[in-house]
Amino acid sequence: KAEEKKDAEKSVTLTCRFEPGREVYAVGTFNNWLLWDKTKKMADKKGDGVYSITMRLKPGRYEYKFFLVTGGKGDWTEDVQNAEKVPNSMGTFNSVLVVK
Repeated sequence: KAEEKKDAEKSVTLTCRFEPGREVYAVGTFNNWLLWDKTKKMADKKGDGVYSITMRLKPGRYEYKFFLVTGGKGDWTEDVQNAEKVPNSMGTFNSVLVVK
């Protein structure tokens, strides 16, 4: 049972700031880069442009980006609040999240 606890999922919150009224998703290796994953849609609870999502993730290293939807079109952006990033195959960067 001690080994199970070592791999237990942890609560992780991602936060970002964009214009209010956007549709924003957290997308990354934690969901196999699946777009339009309603379980990863971020909420702007106060309507002030601060979007957040809390996920349960196992310990490990994850790469992610935010996917912003406007008028049916999506734009990728890295997490500007997270200095840890790595280059990706698209010539841009992915943000890195380490869950301990």
